[in-house]
Amino acid sequence: MKRVFDCWEGRFFCVSLKSTTEQFRRLAHLSPAFPQIPQLFLIPTLTHDSLMAPYFYHHLQGDIDNLVAEISKHDNNIEYTLDPSIRNAKSNTLHSPASNQETPLAVFYPTSTQETSIVLRACNERRIAVTAFSGGTSLGGALTSTRGGGVCISFERMQRIVALHEDDLDIVVQPGLGWVELNEQIRDKGLFFPVDPAPGAKIGGMVW
Repeated sequence: MKRVFDCWEGRFFCVSLKSTTEQFRRLAHLSPAFPQIPQLFLIPTLTHDSLMAPYFYHHLQGDIDNLVAEISKHDNNIEYTLDPSIRNAKSNTLHSPASNQETPLAVFYPTSTQETSIVLRACNERRIAVTAFSGGTSLGGALTSTRGGGVCISFERMQRIVALHEDDLDIVVQPGLGWVELNEQIRDKGLFFPVDPAPGAKIGGMVW
């Protein structure tokens, strides 16, 4: 526990480097041909503040309104909703409950990688946290907006097969496509995707 505490207080490097330096000196004493202590051990000690700088999210209603206004400027017409019942359904399920404070403040429905990028860029610029929703079958709380709100990107309108490379046994799909639906579409080609986490699971959630 002492070493863990030292690490968080920024002293771990001092303890480790001192110990390693002494080992080098003992080896050099035993063997004159052993190289001198390298300059690596002259690096400054890192502090807790430099390693774990605080990160603040902007999740006030005004921040969300500003985000929606920015995204609405694009010609893509990315759909979204502020409906409380839909927002709750994207984070709070019977098998993965979430509190009111862990519910997204808006839900976006992109239909392409480009639209997803537009939403993510705008959120990153405004320090708004993002959670993803594919099938909603998570049992481990993956849907929960743990940063106190933020927004949800729902991939239910991205369910296409983008490219199938039969010779390589490789396929590119959008994240909202389910593994059951995927197998139905490639069955006639004699191919099969064997991973089976649960009925209703989507590819996006399986690799998230």
